[in-house]
Amino acid sequence: MRFRLFQASAFATSVFSGNPAAVVPLDCFLADGVLQSIARENNLAETAFLVPEGGEYRVRWFTPTTEVPLCGHATLASAAVVMERLEPHRDRVIFHSASGPLTRPRAKYKNPATEKTSETDPREAAKSRCNDAMKALNV
Repeated sequence: MRFRLFQASAFATSVFSGNPAAVVPLDCFLADGVLQSIARENNLAETAFLVPEGGEYRVRWFTPTTEVPLCGHATLASAAVVMERLEPHRDRVIFHSASGPLTRPRAKYKNPATEKTSETDPREAAKSRCNDAMKALNV
């Protein structure tokens, strides 16, 4: 079985910080046991599974041992994956969950050099983070 898997950290301000979650976009939800096995193998606090539905997404969250009704940091990580990787033109995403609908607008980025907040092209932000990671790792 092949599928895409992203690992994204919510609340991160630098490399290897924040609260990581796995985000797995799917065409449809797999059997509960398969979702649980994927989450167990990821071995992160949460794995979010996303399925597109009418321009929005259904989301389910699994820890390595059980499904949970809500997870904030995995929702933020999912929103980042949707708006930075899957659909970079979006300015917000709505997730439908067992706990109800959750809406996340595109994050505003604060430039530490100027302290100004602006909408940053996600591709440029990702490129900048990659460059920062390479510097932090002395690569």
